[in-house]
Amino acid sequence: MKKKGILKEGWLFDISKKTEFYALITSIYADDPNTFTSCKITLVNRQKLLDLLMERSITLSALKKYILPEQRTHGKIKIDELHHRREGYLFASTKNKAEKPLNLILKLDFLEESGVAKRLA
Repeated sequence: MKKKGILKEGWLFDISKKTEFYALITSIYADDPNTFTSCKITLVNRQKLLDLLMERSITLSALKKYILPEQRTHGKIKIDELHHRREGYLFASTKNKAEKPLNLILKLDFLEESGVAKRLA
């Protein structure tokens, strides 16, 4: 992510972050307007995620090779380290956000199968 022209590493690779688990909320349903009905909550273990990425050679420096200053790619970017349909990919938001983030998108099924995430009942 770029903020005021400076490349920022984001929460995952920021060693100053103390959070051990992240809760991902998906499948949010409402039967009536403004009436929350249900959702799915998945906990992600940050250290296990970092370990999995390291095993796949997905490091901050490895991801930087997909960021080219002159490139204005917007959207999905397939990376060699992940199967883009089953595991994940990068997503560049260069046209619709001021900070122009480059997000690592990982499939929930992949994270659960890898032991990195656990869906709460």
